[in-house]
Amino acid sequence: MPLVPLPEAEVRRLGPTLASGDLALIESNPDGTMRQVTLLLWVRARPELVHEVLAHPGDYRQFVRNVSKSSWQVRPDGIGISSWQLDLPVSSFTQLSAYRFDPGPTGPILVTSVDDHEDATWRWELVPADGGGTILVQYGYTDVKHSSAFVRSFLKKMPVTEHGLALAAQLLLASNIRAESEKRALALGPPLPSPLGKQVGFGVLLQRGQVVVMRSGAGGALLDVSLIDRVFAPIDKIRTALSNPAGWPRFVPGVDTVDERRRETAQVAYHLDFSVPMVTWASDYVLRLGESVIEGFALAGDLRGAHFRWDLTPRGPSETTVVYRVNQRLGQSSLVFRKLIQHDPSLEHGLNVAFSLVYLRGVRGKAEGWPGY
Repeated sequence: MPLVPLPEAEVRRLGPTLASGDLALIESNPDGTMRQVTLLLWVRARPELVHEVLAHPGDYRQFVRNVSKSSWQVRPDGIGISSWQLDLPVSSFTQLSAYRFDPGPTGPILVTSVDDHEDATWRWELVPADGGGTILVQYGYTDVKHSSAFVRSFLKKMPVTEHGLALAAQLLLASNIRAESEKRALALGPPLPSPLGKQVGFGVLLQRGQVVVMRSGAGGALLDVSLIDRVFAPIDKIRTALSNPAGWPRFVPGVDTVDERRRETAQVAYHLDFSVPMVTWASDYVLRLGESVIEGFALAGDLRGAHFRWDLTPRGPSETTVVYRVNQRLGQSSLVFRKLIQHDPSLEHGLNVAFSLVYLRGVRGKAEGWPGY
């Protein structure tokens, strides 16, 4: 799958923003299927060191959680062949890939699957950042449609989750690469400073797709995810779709039932059942309705304590910038998801993005009047 990189100057501008959270750019084809997922992570290590970690896949099992097998061979033409197996509670995943290295100690690394039954293409780029650190960029396409039966069951019910599940797979490796690079860097000297400067907007990125911001706390635990998108509809249409939870089952896959229990001028109380393969979350919510902010809280049930917020900013009569922020603990009442997240905290980031995309895509389709919505 051909991958389209971002201009290096644009990546550098994002340095100060990345100091407060990881970014992802999710791009789709006209039919809604995945085109490309780009991850951008700030690493407190110099590009040469990060490249050294990336360039030895045979050592990944020493620091990538749950990799049970890993081998590495270099062919006479200089192409390296990596084989590894990742064990998770729901399934095991294997990968056989070819590594091609551009010249130089920090040159890009292209990784392509050599398995005839799947398509995975990743490109790693290491962009020097102010302060001596690295902006680690991973461009990727991961064919999750031909993955395990567990993953395929998600796609059958919620096709848009292929973007989030691909992001989860990429982030699982990228976050461990960062952790190992920073561990080695810390052994050589004091931590590198965060990039200085003003945080920039996402205008260039939003021209290509949806922007995801993932903020983490101690130990990599998820704080929240924010999805940002351009919706080509007036703000009133978006607000109408969001203000009527009873209608969500008609255009948000996974929302099975909504029982509206009380409605006031600026507030709606409702019960919602959201189901994915093997798990159903039943929760009681209150939704606060503002002119440009719609905010929800789970007061009871499986996702008690969850908090989400929609910020709507008009950009003209028929375009609105939408920011959807979510903070919820998927594993607090689900043994399956709790075990997944315990295996690697980064999986909670990817899964939250996957489910948040379901809501964002549904609301956008409803507001823009897509067929079937």
